[in-house]
Amino acid sequence: MFPIEPDGSLGEPTAVVAHHGSSVHPVRQLAAHAHMVAFDPRTGDVLVPDLGMDAVVVHALRPDGTLAERTEARIVADPGAGPRHLVFHPDGERLYVLGEIGNTVLVLRRDGAGFRRTAVVSTLPAGFDGHNQTAAIRVTPSGRHLLVTNRGHDSVAVMRVEGDGLELVATTSAHGRWPRELALTADGRHVFVGNQNSDGLVAYAFDDDSAELTHLATLTTPNPVCVLPL
Repeated sequence: MFPIEPDGSLGEPTAVVAHHGSSVHPVRQLAAHAHMVAFDPRTGDVLVPDLGMDAVVVHALRPDGTLAERTEARIVADPGAGPRHLVFHPDGERLYVLGEIGNTVLVLRRDGAGFRRTAVVSTLPAGFDGHNQTAAIRVTPSGRHLLVTNRGHDSVAVMRVEGDGLELVATTSAHGRWPRELALTADGRHVFVGNQNSDGLVAYAFDDDSAELTHLATLTTPNPVCVLPL
């Protein structure tokens, strides 16, 4: 945790927190692997999906910039899920945790000072048994759909939000290999996918009623791993 100085520069760290733990995968989960940080839009807590621990660690952010783990609020994923990224629904009540190794989305709802599990949904179509690792997860601005990239299956999974659950509606070709990143425009009408291993940035139109992705164009660019519409 770094303070931002009045001139925009970063000060010395106010907090440095190391995770400790492991899980069941014999290669990927030998040790803790903090994968991203996100702020709870309601509480300001810092949520950290840890791929190696099969958990989302929750830290309270103190006024002095230090962090204190809220151990009672830790979110435990299924063994081997490998939490990679998470995203909140626009209502701030529902939380979606993407499992990179298990190729699943864990759905949770706010419950008091923490979250309770309501569903676990696969990002892959029935019958697929090849290697896959999920990468990016986004909720559409309307809150009606969830989009996930599958690396290996090389697709974008489109899921419909159904109350406290999800329904996998379709998996659409990523038009490239290893789709690592996915981003939406502010109106949710366009989606961009970065295919890391085929050097392509792919643009789609997205219909929020039919949940259909329509390929529009592909731009050649080396190893795209992050996409940020401005």
